[in-house]
Amino acid sequence: MTIKVNIILSVLQIFNCLVSKGQAGNLDNSFGNNGIVITTISTGNDQILASKIQSDGRILAAGHVYNGTNYDFAIARYKVDGKLDTSFNLNGKVTFGVGIENDFVYSMVIQNDGKILIGGQSISSSKGYFALARVNLNGSLDNSFGNNGKVVTSLSGKKDLAYAIAIKDDKIILAGYSTINNGNSIAIARYNINGEIDTTFNRTGKLIKKITIDSLNEIQSIAIQPNGKIVIAGFSGSSTVSKFLIARYNEQGTLDTGFAKKGYTLTDFGNSYNRISSVAILNDGKILACGTVSSLFGYEFALVKYKYNGMLDTTFGNKGKATSEINGFNIATSMALQPDGKIILAGYSQINSTIQFCMIRFDSVGFVDTNFGKKGFSSTAIGSKMDIANSICLQSNGRIIVAGGSNNGIKNDFAIVRYLGGETSSIQNLKIPKCLVNIYPNPSTGIINFDCDENMNIRIYNSIGSLVKEINCSGIQTLDMSNQSAGLYTIKIKTSSRQIIQKVFIIEE
Repeated sequence: MTIKVNIILSVLQIFNCLVSKGQAGNLDNSFGNNGIVITTISTGNDQILASKIQSDGRILAAGHVYNGTNYDFAIARYKVDGKLDTSFNLNGKVTFGVGIENDFVYSMVIQNDGKILIGGQSISSSKGYFALARVNLNGSLDNSFGNNGKVVTSLSGKKDLAYAIAIKDDKIILAGYSTINNGNSIAIARYNINGEIDTTFNRTGKLIKKITIDSLNEIQSIAIQPNGKIVIAGFSGSSTVSKFLIARYNEQGTLDTGFAKKGYTLTDFGNSYNRISSVAILNDGKILACGTVSSLFGYEFALVKYKYNGMLDTTFGNKGKATSEINGFNIATSMALQPDGKIILAGYSQINSTIQFCMIRFDSVGFVDTNFGKKGFSSTAIGSKMDIANSICLQSNGRIIVAGGSNNGIKNDFAIVRYLGGETSSIQNLKIPKCLVNIYPNPSTGIINFDCDENMNIRIYNSIGSLVKEINCSGIQTLDMSNQSAGLYTIKIKTSSRQIIQKVFIIEE
């Protein structure tokens, strides 16, 4: 299946006339109550673990809530301005149990048809299971999926926990870990679009594997490359010492031994604690991972950038690595990539005697962006005691949504905060001429497709700046680059009104 990269570009002169509105990283006071929305779902503790933006701009928040006896799955939907969307299950929120006892949400993804998949863990009789549910656009459970909208899967027969979810080509992947022989091994399950186990993956639809000899191998996040390969990210180590773990699996469930020479790579920052919380595939095929590392003065946010082959990208940060360099207790839980290449990490920090939502922004080459917030850092105290941010996503206008839980001194509630992202003012109201160009697939094995509604002059340059191909065309055009070496290429497209520049990564078959 080809993945299209939609590039919508506007006339440069119009953008230059726009005035930046507000300091990026500051609260957006037009959202909720001075930038903050608190929602009580249950009489017990409520916590958001995942958030997404729908195609219509509405905000989805998924987590778990306490029903007085056990924990249940929960989803709330908000309008763009932060008000609960009452077209979703009549009151803007829905809760339900998946298994028999406690159910915990850790991840969420939106299907192409808008249906909502949420994944996590179901606990029954001291055993843990992968848990998956699908919800319709109106908030009702999708009875065409699994057992009345729910799927519970045993992998190890002991403790299984799914932290991450992804979907590609109607194949759903849950990933986390399974406990076997007093240790944790990475665990993956793949499902068909109807919720049934996909037995074309590792023959059984399930995979449990100890990648390293360490007692703990755990997946915290996954990303699927355009060619279907699965990048898993987490950590390997023990309860006291750990390293970033990145591995890649082929679509069928076998370890890709062409990645980092042995299928996986371990990275540390020179101290004992190194754990990934989120991973992403960049447009050029490189891999970006964020997490938390220990330092002499506490815990720091951290980033690592890898090449497509799993080796460190030494052009990023300090030889492929970057840290927030903020002393104290700072835990990174999630990551968002802005269109200009800047990277926002979200999590929580101890500031004085409270735990607060916090963010830090890096530029595209791995250095703290001091134009964001206060010297690159932004924090928000919501409740009276402890505020934990677990998820970050970006709205179409560039504003930043950070979601988690806030403690008011009695219980935790769903908490969502919106920040300015450095977007330009009035951009949504301007009628700007656009040129829609589709360039796909990216990465490519050599065949690159172009689709544009204008006449184009296409020039392709290799990594040293030499012109390797030029063509004039319009409509849909296919170029064969399979005779070129693998690597990063720059594509310059010139139309009658503007110029477009895009990077494309060519890989070996």
